[in-house]
Order: sequence, then structure tokens, then C-alpha cells
Amino acid sequence: MVEVGSPELFSYPYVYMTGHGNVVFSPQEAQNLRTYLLSGGFLHIDDNYGLDQFIRLEMKKVFPELEFVEIPL
Repeated sequence: MVEVGSPELFSYPYVYMTGHGNVVFSPQEAQNLRTYLLSGGFLHIDDNYGLDQFIRLEMKKVFPELEFVEIPL
């Protein structure tokens, strides 16, 4: 397990995130995650137990200039 604000995050090319309900990123965590993703890291978020409504708000801290888009199958 690795914290989203940790420098250790950059040791993993693929990160899986799941949870139960509310997730809150501090400004430092959001910046660290942004840098990780822009550097080529991959974040897989599993909408488990109502995580979706919370993670969408927090990802706006990471990428305030972007919107989620649905990718058709």
C-alpha cells in the first residue's frame, strides 16, 4: 500500500485505488498525484461502495482543467 502523497508513489507504474465512500486529497496529495500521472503513471480507480461521487470531486483537484468523459465500449 502506498499513500497518494508519498514520493514512493513514483516507484509503481500502476496504482489500484478502491475504497468505501469519502476520499479527500490534500493540496499536496493532489499535486503529487498530478505529477505522477503526467509522468506516465497509471491510476485504476474501482468504484467500490459509492466511491464514484467522491473521487470525481477529488480528481478535479488533480486536474481542474479536465472533465471526465465516457469511453464507449
